[in-house]
Amino acid sequence: MVISLPKSFDVKHDCDIVMTIATRLEVHRLKEAISEVDAKAFFYVSRIKEVTGGVVKKRGHH
Repeated sequence: MVISLPKSFDVKHDCDIVMTIATRLEVHRLKEAISEVDAKAFFYVSRIKEVTGGVVKKRGHH
């Protein structure tokens, strides 16, 4: 999902916000990918208890 925030939160120019759900094991790779695209990008990580809808990746059995 991409959300435009013109004239919000003291942003002086149009910008996009990307929100995603990632496993704790994917967070490190996600941070690295963000840094490669924009070293000054703002991002936050928050724990959630429940997610519904969308596409859920099935786990393989070990």
